[in-house]
Amino acid sequence: MKHDMTKAVPIVLKSVANQLYLLAFEHPLAGRQIVKGSVEPGESVVQACARELHEESGLQGRVIREAGSFYDDLARWEWHFCLMKVDENIPDRFTYHTDDGGGLDFAFFWHRLGDELDEEWHEIFHRPIEHIRFFAEHHPQITPLP
Repeated sequence: MKHDMTKAVPIVLKSVANQLYLLAFEHPLAGRQIVKGSVEPGESVVQACARELHEESGLQGRVIREAGSFYDDLARWEWHFCLMKVDENIPDRFTYHTDDGGGLDFAFFWHRLGDELDEEWHEIFHRPIEHIRFFAEHHPQITPLP
């Protein structure tokens, strides 16, 4: 099967009161999203996840483990996921100015994984977040950020 594009998704989680939260952001032109980006030629998914996390959030992270993949017919993308460890304390909300799109401010927040996605989330992110939810539920031994 031909894949039009391969996307790398760095997963940053934290646990609060036995609830898991996923780092996400509000794109000023395209609504709520998760960090993701294209795997560059010659780059591994692991390398792409670390690079994309830094480019889109300013955070430095390292991959703890790969977290699966799937092909999405809607986007015609192959999605690849990596669970990340970020050593710094991430605030509940912060804004990062990225060079993406000619320079945009991404407003980061923590999305509770148990919450349904509302209309502010583009349809393309529903299945990837379901994948992350499934991964987190089936790997309870993973200790997310405090």
